[in-house]
Amino acid sequence: MTKHEIAPRTLRLMAEYAGAGSIPLWWVDDPEKPSIDDFALSNGLIDRLKTWQGIFDENYDPDQGWSGEQVLAAHYREAQELLEQLRRELPEIPVRLDYWQVCVKGVDRSHESTEPPQPR
Repeated sequence: MTKHEIAPRTLRLMAEYAGAGSIPLWWVDDPEKPSIDDFALSNGLIDRLKTWQGIFDENYDPDQGWSGEQVLAAHYREAQELLEQLRRELPEIPVRLDYWQVCVKGVDRSHESTEPPQPR
């Protein structure tokens, strides 16, 4: 990149308390939430993103987190798959996963590993 080129903005995949039907995409270092119309995403990916956000909205308690490790593991696995599909469909935009939802039944699991626990 030359000094006159502008680095591409980085997109962040992150479930957040944004409301039903919301698309869980955010710009890094920018408070403005992108519009889904800003991207040429397949309808299948848009539906999966909405479903993934909906699972968070319906199942992640702000104080207690997930109801069990299996729910956390499934949500995290889907996040990994969504990240890969976003990178395939948006090859010109850097995309990263910001997964902070690692509390299970009131216990913060972030200190245990860099990835949420697998079901036992």
